[in-house]
Amino acid sequence: MNLKRKMFLSGLTVVVVALFVVAIALATPFKLQKANAAAIVKTAQTVSTTIITPTMNTITSTDGIAISNNGDMVLWITNNALTTVNVTITVPYEPIPGLDLVSDLSASIGAGESRAWGPFDPTYFNAASGTNKGQMIIKASDTASVTVAALTW
Repeated sequence: MNLKRKMFLSGLTVVVVALFVVAIALATPFKLQKANAAAIVKTAQTVSTTIITPTMNTITSTDGIAISNNGDMVLWITNNALTTVNVTITVPYEPIPGLDLVSDLSASIGAGESRAWGPFDPTYFNAASGTNKGQMIIKASDTASVTVAALTW
């Protein structure tokens, strides 16, 4: 085998390996779905130039509520309790050691207060499979006094 041919094959090998590495880097990372019980499914309301009255959904279960999330959704959360509560948006994937880029989001909401929160990237917050596929889960530390309206456009 002559020198030019060896150099060509060596160069070709380097290009193929480089393309393989790039393809792996751009591929969706492997995500292990968390085992979640079925949350109560609620519907987001669409906001437009027409005035709407937000539908407030009470988080009545420790499993939370599931709402379809298109990436443009904002939550309006009201705490009707006499104490501060924690509201959590769960990440539906088990953390991968060293690659836990996103974890559950939590916010404290004072007694009698309301807060807007969002939007939420569906890549990280929507379940990819299972009962709640395409939905994100919202949980609260008090399952009797927290209401949530999901607004999208």
